[in-house]
Amino acid sequence: MKALKSLENDIIKQFVLSQSVIRTYSKAVDNEYERVLGLVNTHLMNNDIKNITELRKLIRVFTSEKFEYVEAKQMALDFAKTQSDTFQQTLKNYVTGITVAKLTKTQIERTLNSIIVNNETINKMFSTLTDQTKTYFRQELTNAFVQSQTVDEITGDILARLPTINKKIKQQSITQSRTMLNGISNGMFKATADANSETLEGYRILVILDNRTSTICQAYGSTPDKVYPLKNHPQPPFHYNCRSILLPAIKDEYDAMFDNSEVTRPVRVYDKDGKLERIERVSPTTSYDEYLRLQPKAFQKQHLGATKYKLFNNGVKLDKFVDSGRALSVGELRNKFAEFL
Repeated sequence: MKALKSLENDIIKQFVLSQSVIRTYSKAVDNEYERVLGLVNTHLMNNDIKNITELRKLIRVFTSEKFEYVEAKQMALDFAKTQSDTFQQTLKNYVTGITVAKLTKTQIERTLNSIIVNNETINKMFSTLTDQTKTYFRQELTNAFVQSQTVDEITGDILARLPTINKKIKQQSITQSRTMLNGISNGMFKATADANSETLEGYRILVILDNRTSTICQAYGSTPDKVYPLKNHPQPPFHYNCRSILLPAIKDEYDAMFDNSEVTRPVRVYDKDGKLERIERVSPTTSYDEYLRLQPKAFQKQHLGATKYKLFNNGVKLDKFVDSGRALSVGELRNKFAEFL
């Protein structure tokens, strides 16, 4: 099948390109942590600490210091504007009969401040990241106090722990950054589409078809043609590291590609060991169930796990493995679908 232009493919490309910002954004988040950590590290390296009281005071410097994230917050605003502008240009290619509206700076800022990701606003996510960082740091330093005796021993233990602390906090910031940016992308997609709501029938959920798709997103991918209402629809991201995308469903009379039935999207097909074997092109409305059936049985079993694999091959659709946005446990699945096992 020939790969012609489609809104799905262009949105996926925009989404993939946006991922290149994650490392830079994560570094901006880390800069704030490293600025504060430097206050602690300098004193430790210079052996300025003479007694336990001074050491405890130094630790309080870190845990009481305010994290501002000025650079990261400005990057979030710049990213939101770029995503809104790019999506507006993309939408212009697929909507006919009207002039596609563009969000103003005020609308972009208002949208950014109202975006909810995992039940938190963007500003709240920064606060949560600060709390998680301080909690982990405090726990590690408490362990150093418990396991060592003298000030020198405690100082040495803390210095020995810092590389591990740094690694874990940076991994955490990458996860938070990726989820936050994906939330901003989807939020700006929605705000830009809502500004042109007269052209929309509703929204669909576009799921990435590969071996990293979560159980929750597989469920949404099980019904790719489902159109949710404009005012009451699921809003990705659905979990940390979620890659699902909110996709506008354009009304037929405004859809410039309405008669284009040859459009396809690329998907990865793996071998029985989970290694990439080839790229195939499938219909944009291919469900995750259909995609999974392209894969070898060994891959299906490894990807789903034994219970879900058996249910899936006995006819249970993937969207039945989730209830109200929550992935069902193996025990719940066994109780619910006992007749299929």
